[in-house]
Amino acid sequence: MLHLMSGFCCLVTIIWPICVHLCLYSSADSRLIESLKQKLEKRRVKISKVAESFVAYYEQYAEFDAFITTPEPSNPWVSDNIEYWDQEKTVNPKDIPPRRVKRWGFTIEEVLTDQAGVEQFSKFLDKEFSGENLKFWLACKDLKGLPLREVHSRVLDIYKEFLAPGCHNPVNVDSTIAELVRRRIENNPDRYCFDEAQVSLHSKKKKYYRSYNTDKGKKNIF
Repeated sequence: MLHLMSGFCCLVTIIWPICVHLCLYSSADSRLIESLKQKLEKRRVKISKVAESFVAYYEQYAEFDAFITTPEPSNPWVSDNIEYWDQEKTVNPKDIPPRRVKRWGFTIEEVLTDQAGVEQFSKFLDKEFSGENLKFWLACKDLKGLPLREVHSRVLDIYKEFLAPGCHNPVNVDSTIAELVRRRIENNPDRYCFDEAQVSLHSKKKKYYRSYNTDKGKKNIF
């Protein structure tokens, strides 16, 4: 009898931790499954809204895809005629095709990724006495891609031209940002010194873009 009791106790000693372990894991798995179910039921964005966004994007850009809409001149990917690419590269206002100008009306990013768009937008800003803001923003953008050995001198050049006291092309940033940039220049000038100033001017640039994107703004350019 004592042997049976002793064997039973040993068996319980072995099995009990295993049962507890399985119960704990089962409970954790149940909580995880329940949490995942709740996330499935609570969608962040309705699928219909996502589908609408994709359809709207397709409809907006379909005419600019040479494989969806046959371009004039012909698609250079399926012919030997590269005139289409030449039209996409030209910066002469007289030779810029209407399709490129139409894209500038979508977003300011479309303007700033097209060299001709940058030039025309810059001319518009010069007439609005705000051309230095775009020049500064583009200089900061180019600074991000410079080799490390050129960064220090370029940072100082940008600061002297746009933000230093008595500079030739002062940009419109508030005193707090200007002071922050000044301290960075004195302590450790790097390619990210002007980030806050660049972000601040980007919002102002969008305001001018809305004016430029009107018929009146485009007539001032073309």
